[in-house]
Amino acid sequence: MAHQINPHQQKLAEKLTILNDRGIGMLTRIFNIKKACAETKSKPSFLLDKNLDSILRHIQKKFPAVDKSQFQTLTSIKTDIIKSLAIYYFTFVDLLEFRDHVTDLLTTIDACQVHFDIALNYDLTKSYLELISTYISLMILLSRVDDRKTVLGLYNIATDLTHGHGDANFPRLGQMIIDYEQPLRKLHDEFVPHVRSISDAIQSLGPIYDRRTCKVSEWRAKTLLSLLATPQTAHLMDTSETLPCEYLSQETIERWIIYTMIVCPQQLVTNSKCMQLFEKALSNSFVHVLYRDELLLTHQYLHQNLDIYKSYRQLKLTELLNETFKKAMTEQPLYRRERRKYIRPQLKELALIFADQPALLGPKLLTAFTALSLARDEVVWLLRHSENFPSKLQKETNKKQAGTTRDDYSDRTYPEFLFYMEELRHLIITYSSIIKQYYIECLSTLDSHELQANMKTLNMSCTEDESVLLTSFFNTITTLSTTASADLRALRLDWFRMQAYTSVTKKSSLSLISLSHNEHFAQVMNTICFHSKCVDDLETLLFETSDLSIFYFYLTQFDHLFSSCIYYPSQIRYAIAFPLICQHFINATHELCPEERQQIGDLSLKSAHAFIDEICKQIKSTVSEIANEYFLMNEQLLPKNAVISRLRKKLPTEQLSKKHSSTSKHDSINGTNGVPAKISLPGDESRRSNRRDMTKTDKLMMVLNELCFSISYRKQITIWEHKFLPNEYLISHLENRFNKSLSEMVNYRPPAMEIAKPSELLSSVESYMDILTLVESHCQIDTTRIFNEVLLQQSQPLDSAGNETITSLYTHWFLEVLIKRITMGTIVYSPIRRSFVSIHQQDLTLPFDPEEYASFNELRALVELIKPYGCKYLCEMILYRCVQQINEIRKLTHSQRDLLNNLRINFDKPAQMKLYLKQLEHIDLLLQRVILIGVLLQLKNLIEEALKDVLDKRMPFLMVTLEHFYSQYKTTTFSNDPQHHLLINEMISSTGTSTMIDSTLCQALINQKNSLNNNTNNSDQTSTNHESEEYILSCLIMVYIAVALPRLARLESTKYIVALDAHANNCHCLIRAINTLITTFFFEHGQRHIEDRCKEFLALASSSLLRLIDVDSNQQGNKYSNTNTNSTSNNSNGLTNDIIHKEATYILLEQFVNQCPYLTRDLLETCFPSSVLRNAFFIISSNIE
Repeated sequence: MAHQINPHQQKLAEKLTILNDRGIGMLTRIFNIKKACAETKSKPSFLLDKNLDSILRHIQKKFPAVDKSQFQTLTSIKTDIIKSLAIYYFTFVDLLEFRDHVTDLLTTIDACQVHFDIALNYDLTKSYLELISTYISLMILLSRVDDRKTVLGLYNIATDLTHGHGDANFPRLGQMIIDYEQPLRKLHDEFVPHVRSISDAIQSLGPIYDRRTCKVSEWRAKTLLSLLATPQTAHLMDTSETLPCEYLSQETIERWIIYTMIVCPQQLVTNSKCMQLFEKALSNSFVHVLYRDELLLTHQYLHQNLDIYKSYRQLKLTELLNETFKKAMTEQPLYRRERRKYIRPQLKELALIFADQPALLGPKLLTAFTALSLARDEVVWLLRHSENFPSKLQKETNKKQAGTTRDDYSDRTYPEFLFYMEELRHLIITYSSIIKQYYIECLSTLDSHELQANMKTLNMSCTEDESVLLTSFFNTITTLSTTASADLRALRLDWFRMQAYTSVTKKSSLSLISLSHNEHFAQVMNTICFHSKCVDDLETLLFETSDLSIFYFYLTQFDHLFSSCIYYPSQIRYAIAFPLICQHFINATHELCPEERQQIGDLSLKSAHAFIDEICKQIKSTVSEIANEYFLMNEQLLPKNAVISRLRKKLPTEQLSKKHSSTSKHDSINGTNGVPAKISLPGDESRRSNRRDMTKTDKLMMVLNELCFSISYRKQITIWEHKFLPNEYLISHLENRFNKSLSEMVNYRPPAMEIAKPSELLSSVESYMDILTLVESHCQIDTTRIFNEVLLQQSQPLDSAGNETITSLYTHWFLEVLIKRITMGTIVYSPIRRSFVSIHQQDLTLPFDPEEYASFNELRALVELIKPYGCKYLCEMILYRCVQQINEIRKLTHSQRDLLNNLRINFDKPAQMKLYLKQLEHIDLLLQRVILIGVLLQLKNLIEEALKDVLDKRMPFLMVTLEHFYSQYKTTTFSNDPQHHLLINEMISSTGTSTMIDSTLCQALINQKNSLNNNTNNSDQTSTNHESEEYILSCLIMVYIAVALPRLARLESTKYIVALDAHANNCHCLIRAINTLITTFFFEHGQRHIEDRCKEFLALASSSLLRLIDVDSNQQGNKYSNTNTNSTSNNSNGLTNDIIHKEATYILLEQFVNQCPYLTRDLLETCFPSSVLRNAFFIISSNIE
């Protein structure tokens, strides 16, 4: 008597679970081996060694019966071969072992006569069909691995050379490789015993497959996926007799049908239901997945293997394949497009409803999973079919220009589909606690009552094991609590076991319960199983219904989809879906192939970074375009354009009123058709005649809004334990763009000596800041941080990238362009206008108008841009130029030291003074350098005044406090330490407030002196002597300047311009230089010394200027006798023998006393007659033209 198999002892549930997971792992490993052997870079090095070509060809030809005696040349590298090829070889060994286990399990299932019905024993049927499909895919994929024979044969030879015998698994392994050269033939023979079980399982898919592939019109009639169609039932829980099948993927069902039927063709002949399903599956798709991006072009593959089906002629397989292929190519694209049109708004509706009412996720979770499953089917179908469009058909359609083309397999709304899938996934994950609580209550109340009612009818006929399982089911769900964590995996596995026990025929089973006779119990348990997954296994449900890791293997197309999304306005807002999908990539890994985890993880990070970065670049580009539009509108409001725009507005009416206008005028006024040309005025862009008429700015703003929505959709994106912060990406890009835009707005062109006006630049910067503030309102970024980061960098000479800033560019322009033009004598400083101005109003030789750059208002705008730090740097560079000139003056003074000392001693002896003055040299050079110092100091003073004006408005309370402090400090002596005085003056001068001492210049000269002392290593006494010499030299510099002043009277350029209150050669700036130099030179010696030196300078200067009166009277006597010679004897500097501008020179003395805080007008009266000064002013004012 034959031994009867006990299904309870076969552990069918456990074996199916383990082998299905193992099968996926084996697919992963074989897939990676195939990829490695197909690419030269990753292929084992031995397969590329040209010295081994003959050996490899022999192995390939004779495999598996290889004569090992011919391969002694491999002895030297046998160890390396074993190390390199071991992972490949033992993967194939594992595959052989997996094949044995699958064969044993399928035989056991047939012996137990298990009945499969996916509506009843869902887990059992699904696992069974999945195992068969995985096994078939694995064997077909094995036949596609290049060099499989070479790898196995080479490893076996190396093992034989090492151990004296080949690997024990090699004979069976070699036979398996030979058997599956044509996998379909071998699989057909293998599955003959399993036809009945496969037939039952496939037939049970019929109702489910019909529902999934019904017409879209039927979906609309049923209002599938819509909650708003029946709002009164929106709070009721979704129920179904086949609840787990509702979210089963159509792609999976078709894969089961195709792979099982191509190895069991006899069922297509004998079973009409299987034939219908097979034909329908072939008509729905011309590609089916093996694994990842390895696909089976089903129709083509079956055509190539028609000889296997010769015994089934009644199938008419050739006609069937041609007919179904035609349907798949012509009908499916349109049908799928209609499905997507229906599903897309339903996804959006569900996302909006669940976002507004998260509690509905509890009762309507099945609807959400069904929507995700349907959407994923459409996404994957479109992806695989567009990527694998038949090349022959493509050539035909290109010739005929008709029929199905690649365009039928594209969809512009693809990103929207992906976005709402991600939105639904995010909502489910976010509100998982609500879902968990809902289904725990559902299990412990509703489901427990249903189960208890069914248990009463089953307890009378169940075995002891089944009774224990039923009791366990009931106890588990009734004891669930919302406070404790739940793990219901044991419940689901027990139900899987019970399906195996109760799905066998009565002859082979010890159980009296049959699921086919207890359908309601099966439905209740399937429902409980789904509800339990909603409690503790939501991630698995999301993986089954909406995993999009397939995009990792179609990265080129994924990038193309992103690019088209970015440039298609209606889809821009959905661009964030692409980095979100990168989160799925890591799901493609398997624990049996850990080596690919790092590669997939790194690429997912790289892709997410690229997508987020590109979105931010688009925002940056859009902001720049909007900025350009704003700049144009802002330019219309500038003062220089205000009069022009008004004139243009009045000009046409005035000209049109003339009866006899010329043709040229008429053409300039009217358009080509005689219609008056439309003149655009500021504000016209805001006048709308039609809301549909969008300006360029409107369109850009719309794009910006969409992009900002996309980038701010998620605060952070977590990918492979890394967190991406999209807003930080955007801030970084905007900072870089703002920084670059500032440099572009400065528009500094050294060859043309051009640079933007500070006021216009400030206006442009404010416009750009307004745009960034607008971005902040859209995506909640911290624009204050951007402004602080960028604008503070612009106050430094170089930014963080090492590029020039506004501060450095304007500093360079002022010192290299403006100052040089001033020294050329065409620009003067006007105290009245508080600006540097051109002497001639229409001087075409000047490339710029100095008043547009160096006036008080323009410098105030510059201060707004470069801030106090930038002003400090600009003033330091100005003073650096001053120090250079002072050093040159020291050299001139030192070369005539004795002569100047004699002048200083004998200033009250006219005869000796006249003799010494004749010996004095380089007077013109001295005056030029002192005037240049004065000009530089005047520019510095103007900048400081502008800075003070800005700070007075920005922080008035602090400025008042500082002024009060400084006024008290000047009247009260806190310390006699010069360094202390320097610190106080530096603090006050940093706010732009004028001080008696230029602390920066003082410190620069002190540092220079200290560095000289350190270099010479002088002793204390020598250092004291050196300081004494420095003091004397400083005194002689002032003497030098004082005795050189009369020379100004002989210069044509000393002309005083009353309208500007300035001298034509800027000698009035010399006064500021003299006052600054005196206080700077003698600061360390105390205030008393400064006063003495000021008085000494006044005495020398007044004495020298009074001599001009005697000289002038002598010249008047010889005026007519020397007319022919003296009137034309001018040197290159405009010097004449005549004193032509003594009055303009006299008033310099009064200006010196007025600006000097240590001298009074009473003292001036004792040195220089006031009548002479009054007469000088009278003569100057009388000479105004």
